[in-house]
Amino acid sequence: NQLSAIGSGNNYIAGNVGIGTTNPTSIFHLSGSNPVLTLNSPSSDFSRIDLVRGTSSTKWDINHTASGDLKFRESTDTRLILEAGGNVGIGESNPGRKLHVNSAGANVAANFESTDAGAYLSFSDNSTTNDTYVRLGALGDDFQFFAGGAERVRFDSAGRVGIGTTTIPHLLSVKGTISRLGSTGIQLINLGTNGEHGQLTVNNSGGTNRVTLNSNGDNSYISVGN
Repeated sequence: NQLSAIGSGNNYIAGNVGIGTTNPTSIFHLSGSNPVLTLNSPSSDFSRIDLVRGTSSTKWDINHTASGDLKFRESTDTRLILEAGGNVGIGESNPGRKLHVNSAGANVAANFESTDAGAYLSFSDNSTTNDTYVRLGALGDDFQFFAGGAERVRFDSAGRVGIGTTTIPHLLSVKGTISRLGSTGIQLINLGTNGEHGQLTVNNSGGTNRVTLNSNGDNSYISVGN
């Protein structure tokens, strides 16, 4: 069957229209092997699909602009743009990066949420092992930093900071070694981590130990060098 429209006036079809099917199930039903619907503007103008609900003054449109961008607009406001160069803007009509979010007056620009424990953002370059190795995110109300696939720093919900440990009894808790480099005074502070043994060492600028404070169980002692 063929459909022809002749003349310059409006044409109307009562019922569903099927292309490639004799049983259209919607107003416009396109059927075939890998069907493609093409909207082509023969000039440098845009191509657009308008989505309107009833008599509502609010409409959405999908707009392929003359510059090659793809815009999703609410009325005349661009809500999402995919630039021809690959940049994506949300609330931003001129994205300067691969993803540019402009929240206008809202202070929280985006929210990333998971439905189980932990929600993270991952960072990778061309030599990162995988997408779990370098990341940051939330565990409950704690803020975590991961490097090399392990948690390295945590800010807990009470404002305490843990470095090398997830047990944070004090405002700053460190498990491991703290170095102060480029100093003519104290160069190294070592916090021992074996069992109950704790150690604080003070070295001179050359790395020679001068003072050591040890605590092992119920015993504590100080060693002083020359």
